[in-house]
Amino acid sequence: LARNPIYSHFPLFAQIRGTVLVTLPMATGAPPMCIDSAWVLLGRGGTIVPFQCLASLDTHDNWGLVVIALCWSSGFIALWLISVFHEFRMLWKLRLPLRGQTRSTVKRQTLIRHFARLVLLGSAGLALLQYTLSPVSVVFPVYGRYLTGLLIATPALIAPLWGLARDSTFQGERQEPAAMQVVLRRAILLLIGIVYLIGTIGIFFEIPSVQNVNRQQQALIHDLQGVNVTHFYTDYWTCDRLVFLTKEQLICAVLNDYMQKADNRVPGYYAIVKADPHSAYVFPEGSPQADTMAKRAALSAGSFRRFVFEGYVVYQPV
Repeated sequence: LARNPIYSHFPLFAQIRGTVLVTLPMATGAPPMCIDSAWVLLGRGGTIVPFQCLASLDTHDNWGLVVIALCWSSGFIALWLISVFHEFRMLWKLRLPLRGQTRSTVKRQTLIRHFARLVLLGSAGLALLQYTLSPVSVVFPVYGRYLTGLLIATPALIAPLWGLARDSTFQGERQEPAAMQVVLRRAILLLIGIVYLIGTIGIFFEIPSVQNVNRQQQALIHDLQGVNVTHFYTDYWTCDRLVFLTKEQLICAVLNDYMQKADNRVPGYYAIVKADPHSAYVFPEGSPQADTMAKRAALSAGSFRRFVFEGYVVYQPV
C-alpha cells in the first residue's frame, strides 16, 4: 500500500484523525459505534445490510460518536503516558544499591517486573506510531485489526489504576495512597470493565447475523459446485473467504471495480483461473463488476449462463 503512488502522501492531520477517531477505539474495545464486523461488512451477501456510523466523520449527525471516540482515544493515550512515566520513575529509584541477599533478590524481581511493563508499553507505543504514520490510517481506518496487538499491553496500562505502578516494598516502605486516589482508580477501572462487559454482551446479539452469513456462504459454495463452477473471477473478500472455506476446492482471481486484475492473496490463483476458458464470474448483486458483466452478457447473447445465488450473480461461459 505504501508503495502505491496514490497512497504515498497524506497530511498528518488526516492520519491522526483516522487513528484516533476510528481505528484506536475499535481495536481497544471502545463503546459500540455502529461499526459492523469487517468481514460481515465487506463479505456480505443476501439481505445483510452494512452499517458504519463513523464512515463519514464530517457530517454533523455523528458528532456524538466523534466525541465518544475522541474521549476514549485520549484516555488510552493519557493512561499510556502515565504508565510510562511511572515505570521510568520506578526504574530510576531502583538504580540505588541495596544491602543483603534477600533485598537484592527482591530488587531483581522488581526490576524485571517494571522493565517488562515498560517493554510492553514501548511496543504498544511504537505500533500505534507506525500505524498512524502509514497510509492505512487514512485509507482503511475501519480495519481495527491492525492495532489489536495493543491489547497485549493492557496489564501494563492498568497497573497505575490497580495500584501496582509503585512497588516500594523492597525498600521496606509502605506508602498508602490517599482515599480519593483509591476511589478514582477503582472508578476508572470499573468504567472500563463495564464498557468491556457491554461489548461482550453485544457480541451475542451479532450471533444471528454471523450465522446467517455462514449459511449464505455455505449455500453459495454448494450452488457453485452444483453448476460445476470451480474457477471464477470475483471481488477480493469473496475470493479469500471461499477459497479458505473450501480448502482450495474453489480457486478464484480478484478483479477490481473496473474489471482489472487486482491483488490476490496467492498470486498463482490468477494464472489458474485465466488458463481455464470456462472460468465463471461471481460478483455481489449491485456491485460495479456485476453491472459490467450484465452489459457484456447483453451484448453477446447466448455466451453466458446466468445464475443468482445467495445475493451473488454468476455468469458462466457457455
